Amino acid sequence: MLSEKSVELNLTAELLNFLWTVTGSTHTAIGPSQAEESKLGFDVSFHGSGVAAALVQYKRAYVDGAIWTWRLNRTKKQDQHQLLQILESLGYPVVYAFPLFATPGELVALRRKLLRATAWYPPSAIKPPGGPTGHHEVSFDTATGTWWVASPDRVELSAPHSVEFLINGLQRAAQQRMSIEEFAGSINQVMSAATERAVSSEETNANDNMQGQALLIRASEQMPL
Repeated sequence: MLSEKSVELNLTAELLNFLWTVTGSTHTAIGPSQAEESKLGFDVSFHGSGVAAALVQYKRAYVDGAIWTWRLNRTKKQDQHQLLQILESLGYPVVYAFPLFATPGELVALRRKLLRATAWYPPSAIKPPGGPTGHHEVSFDTATGTWWVASPDRVELSAPHSVEFLINGLQRAAQQRMSIEEFAGSINQVMSAATERAVSSEETNANDNMQGQALLIRASEQMPL
């Protein structure tokens, strides 16, 4: 089975190439550290022409016969889905990438076609019956074409989007001219909310917020976006 890191590396590479082909502009992929990801919720942010563009959270597939499953909120606080919903509510394009390939052989066979072999879902489209926190599983039955989320009660989902959904989100973000500074502010807002849920100390909240600012300042200084 493929690791989630293998999914992330290969889909990111293809997405950067695809963005160049579609927009004629070079995009940059920036990933938080593992510790920061637990507070932010996403794996990679894509930026083009100085504009904060889109956030992607990759998930590896678990396959049992005709049933494909992607596990959500496998973080310590089990709140990753909620964090992604917050970011989406702030106006940023946010998507889950659920790959329909699960082995090294499938990865090789689908090279240069991985984006088409991936289901793209905005967090707002996935509404677990028990709320956004806690363990959830998104599943797909290849025999019936049915999608659902369970935790453990099951709720059917609408069909996923194609990669064009993400591209359209990038174009909207470019039109709105969301600056890297605005992006940093939103990220710090989410980090602060996550920190407040975890600790009650005012001093600790302030320190975590500054760490988030430093992350984004370093990223913007090191590479022109």
